[in-house]
Amino acid sequence: MLSLNKNDEYDETSVANLWKRYDAPRTMGSGFAVLQNPNLRVVYRQSVFVNTKTEPICDLNIDLGENVRIAYGPWAESCRLAFINYFFPTDYSAMTPTVLPKNGEKKILAAIDITLTTKAQTSINFWFMRRDELNAVATTIKNGCSLKIEYPMIITDQGYKTTSKLIMKDVHFLPTSAFRKLFSCEELTMEYDMHFPLRYGQLQNRVILFKINSATTWFVWDHVVFFEDLLRETTMYNEIDLAEFVPQIWDIRMIFNDMTVAFVTNDKNWVDASNPMNNFLIALVAKQLTISSNLNNTDFCPKISKCNIKIASNDKLVIKFHVPQQSTLSPLIHTLYNNSYYYMNNLDAQKFSKPEGGWVNFLRTEEASLTCDYTWHSIYYPYISDLPIRTTITWNQKLINHPFELEPDSAFIEIAVNSPELFISGFALKIIENFIDDYFGLYIQVSNNSRIISIQFEIQNEF
Repeated sequence: MLSLNKNDEYDETSVANLWKRYDAPRTMGSGFAVLQNPNLRVVYRQSVFVNTKTEPICDLNIDLGENVRIAYGPWAESCRLAFINYFFPTDYSAMTPTVLPKNGEKKILAAIDITLTTKAQTSINFWFMRRDELNAVATTIKNGCSLKIEYPMIITDQGYKTTSKLIMKDVHFLPTSAFRKLFSCEELTMEYDMHFPLRYGQLQNRVILFKINSATTWFVWDHVVFFEDLLRETTMYNEIDLAEFVPQIWDIRMIFNDMTVAFVTNDKNWVDASNPMNNFLIALVAKQLTISSNLNNTDFCPKISKCNIKIASNDKLVIKFHVPQQSTLSPLIHTLYNNSYYYMNNLDAQKFSKPEGGWVNFLRTEEASLTCDYTWHSIYYPYISDLPIRTTITWNQKLINHPFELEPDSAFIEIAVNSPELFISGFALKIIENFIDDYFGLYIQVSNNSRIISIQFEIQNEF
């Protein structure tokens, strides 16, 4: 077992220390158990005498076995940062490229391969505090997972690059809320490439690729608030320092195969948590869905930040509505849809959408895409310094008296649909109205009307 414990003698007065989360979450009493497993097997291999024509071998294999339990969270992350900054402080100097051996000279290791595997069921809990309430996102991996890291041992003229690959099978994410369903998939693969230049402070490139098969995602309004609190708790004590700022470009791409996204859209935002199928639902079903996003963090404390997101489906997409069987509207709506005359083209969407009882189609298409360009004004917490307030007030951001005094943000949304089949009815318009009211009603009520939101629809070919 690997556990983290707080030392009361740790210096909390230093500005540089990162221990601002004083007490660990109330999970296991004394200490915070990060890793618990009954078995551990570690194998390290390194070539001593090798053929000059082959590359030397250097790898580390860690097998955690079965019934592995991992706990993490903002408090554990603060402990990790404090540990790394104490034992491995940041070297702000430039790295020196490695001189490679010539013919006849002794070989050196080019990289070390680190592999961490678990078997059977693995549990990962991410603990965080919502005010005084303990919450968690529980992740269950039923068929094990593997993590492979390729860490270079040499430095080139361009710096060095690390590559990581994580594979998880039969994954389920469960939040601590009344509605327990969140996300599940048969297989999740993540590839993460990080490039580090020679000099500290130069531009770094991060590339993340997700490949997810047979995924199902559930959304309710409580999930939005839940993850807002999670993000707030995670980033609460992250102070931005110019001396440690590193410009970065994040290229994120997610590829979903057989993707289903379900939104609970009951009137007045009530939710039946006992059985998800007892709710009015909007489901988006796609054979293949791709999400691409570019996040450029190249300026220190920019006043205006931008983000571009593109969602595309190139192989059949269906939007469906679900009516609970116990609802009095169920026989009426199904009779209306079954006895209405409508024209259908050759789109074979039923083979992959897996229709069940209570579902009616709203939109079917071969291709669709959504592009969102979002621009916002960043808000920064006052910087904590040992200097007198009269000297720091000049660079700290001036606080406002009312949210309406904030500068307006803007969003440009473009939706393109190719050869759609659209089924419009009064019920369809009502459930769309419930969706807007449930997920955006509060924002519409409290937001400033001067904020700019531009939406453009593009329908290609004919209905």
